Amino acid sequence: GLFVLCRTSNPESDEYQKEMWEKLAKDVAARDSGKKQWGLVFGATHPEELKRAREIVGEMVLLVPGVGTQGGSI
Repeated sequence: GLFVLCRTSNPESDEYQKEMWEKLAKDVAARDSGKKQWGLVFGATHPEELKRAREIVGEMVLLVPGVGTQGGSI
């Protein structure tokens, strides 16, 4: 498997990732093409974007850091 860093939970992530995460998620989903061999790392501190990412990638595995001290919640 392969995990792709898509959107981090740190506040500075907006500088580059806010504009590009959705395109990256779509590209990863297309490359995986339902094989479930790829996954995304997506910060829990961006819940609305995380919801959209789930819509894009379907059942692909997501690693979701940022719960707790960084401000994300389950």
